Order: sequence, then structure tokens, then C-alpha cells
Amino acid sequence: MIIFSAIAILYFLTIGWAIRKISNFKFSEQKFNSDSELTRFSVLISFRNEANNLPKLLQSVSEIDYPLDKFELILIDDHSSDMSRTEMIDLINKFDMNIRLFHLSDVGLSTKKQAVKYGVSQASGEYVLTTDADCVLPNGILKAHHLQIIDQQPDLIAGAVSFIKKNTFLSQFQYYDFMAIQAVSMSCMIHGKPIANNAAHMSFKRSVFLKLNPYQNNMNIASGDDVFLLERFIQMERKIRYLEFPEIVLSASQESFSALVQQRKRWFLKSKYVKNRTAKRIGLILFLGQINMVFGFILLFFLNQIELIFSLFIIVKFIIDYRLLNQFSKKFHLGFCAKELLLFYIVYPFSLFIFIFALANQNYSWKSRQFKI
Repeated sequence: MIIFSAIAILYFLTIGWAIRKISNFKFSEQKFNSDSELTRFSVLISFRNEANNLPKLLQSVSEIDYPLDKFELILIDDHSSDMSRTEMIDLINKFDMNIRLFHLSDVGLSTKKQAVKYGVSQASGEYVLTTDADCVLPNGILKAHHLQIIDQQPDLIAGAVSFIKKNTFLSQFQYYDFMAIQAVSMSCMIHGKPIANNAAHMSFKRSVFLKLNPYQNNMNIASGDDVFLLERFIQMERKIRYLEFPEIVLSASQESFSALVQQRKRWFLKSKYVKNRTAKRIGLILFLGQINMVFGFILLFFLNQIELIFSLFIIVKFIIDYRLLNQFSKKFHLGFCAKELLLFYIVYPFSLFIFIFALANQNYSWKSRQFKI
């Protein structure tokens, strides 16, 4: 009971702190001035077997509201097998913007981190903005990053990402789960203690990336291009900021439960190598909070004399989790439904055990490649 109570208190304090940080966070009111000197960007996207997603991505990039001569799009093909080079070129030629296509097979490279490193080396922009091929970009994204760059001169800017919510439980499960991750990450970053960022929406100074070489000691690890980049920037005490504008990148969620399990295995692989102590502490508190939920539900049926304590924990936890996600969704004008959240809230703690059991098989696949945890 003492351990249960201690975990509950730590969880409530952590989420309460995150709620306060997000609610007090104010977006910048800076206005874009096209007459000022504009930041030149290289939008960098590494992709593998994304034939279904590339048209939507390119369409969203073509609609970005920023002078065409001030940004380029760099596409790095990581050995795709679902479309030919001719098909890629035909698709690119449909869009009137500066697009440069590279194939890792031409330079003897493979995997995401090598693609990012190679893409940065080829970039001409002062800042590199990364995203993923299954994303849709807001048309004000470069203006937002530019305004923060000229105001604060950061070395890295982390922006918000959301999964696209569909009318299925699997989609809604991922939507609220990822929203919680984003909310906690945002609160830590605006506090000055970043624990995570997402390659689907971040920008960094190209010269700093080349100087720090963030992948030099982890290129053999299949995942973690964003995590290792952030950790290197933290280690070298570089200026890291959260994007102070409401632009949010929308990303596709997994279409099947098996694909979701593979994704979580990949995320676990990244977490194994995290050295950030704040990230480890926050992650442990959140994990133990979910374990408390499982025990709370179970013990409700066996310990009648103290069931009020467990009922109180479950109710209070739902209220503060609700407030956290509600605050985040309001900031970025995202859809939010209490009924959907309640179902997610009940199922999620138990789903953790499924993901944990799945780790017994240390092999996983991603983008038609096999890896080992």
C-alpha cells in the first residue's frame, strides 16, 4: 500500500506539473515580414517504400507558404522497392519547386541515420527541417521556424506532431497515446529539460549538426535518429527550443495491431540507449503509474475494505490525464472526445503487458527489413 501510494503521488505531481507548464505556455505573436532577410531551409525527408504516401507529402510541401527560392526539398530514397526511379522522377516533376532526389544505393549507404547524415551533407540551407514521408505539413511551418530562428537563434527547434485520428479503436488508441507522449515531451522542453523530440517535426542548424556528428557512436543502432541527435545537442549544451507557434505536423498511425507492436519494439530499442536521466525518471514514473492502474483495477475486486483508495486513484488519474490531453489538444486545435479517451484510459495499462510480452521475441521488422533488439 505504501508503494502504491508513493507511485500515485509521484504520478499526480508529474502530470500536474506538466499540465501547469502547458497551460502557462503562450504562442508567439510575431508576424512574418517578407521584406526581412529570410532563413534558407532544406526540408529533408528520408523514405523507404512510401509510394502511397509520397503524393500527399509532396502536395503539402508544395503548398508551404514560403518563398520558393528560400527552401529546397531533399528526398533520400533508402532502397525503395515499391516504385522505380522513373516513377519517382515522374511524381517529382508534377510539382513546381526545387526538389533534389538522392538514392542511398548509389553511395553504398542504407538505414535512416545514414540517410539523414548524407542528406544534411548535401543540403544548401542554413537550417534543415526534417519530417517523414507519411506526414502532412502545415503551410505555415517554415514561416514559424523562421520567426523563432531570427528571434532566438536556436540550434534545434522541436515541433508538435499528431497522429491522424480515424474512426477505429486502433487509430484512436494510437492518437491519444501519442498525444500523451507529445504533451509530456512538450512540458519538459519548455521547462528547459528536453527528454524527447520527433524527427517528423524538427529543425536544426546544419553547421552545428556537421560539427557535432550526432550519429558517430550509434550508427549500428537501427533506430533513434531523433533521440541521438537530441542527446548530442544536450550533451554539447546547444540551444534547444520548443516551437512557439501552433503549426503541427500530422502523421499516419499504424494500420494493424501487428504493425503497432513492431513500432513499439522499435521505440523500445531507442529507449534502451537513452542516457538522459530526466527522460528515464519521467518514463519510469509514467510506467509505474500505469502499473498502479492495473493493480488498482484488480484489487478493487478482492480488497473491499480499502477499495475506496483504489477507486480514488483511478478516478483522480483519469481527471488529471484528461486535463493534460485536453490542454494539449486545445493548444493545437486537435480533436478530443471524452468517451474515446475513457476507453483508451481503461485499455492502455493492460496493453503495456502485451507490448512487454512481445519483447520476448527480440526480432522485429520495419519497412521490410529485419532487426534484432
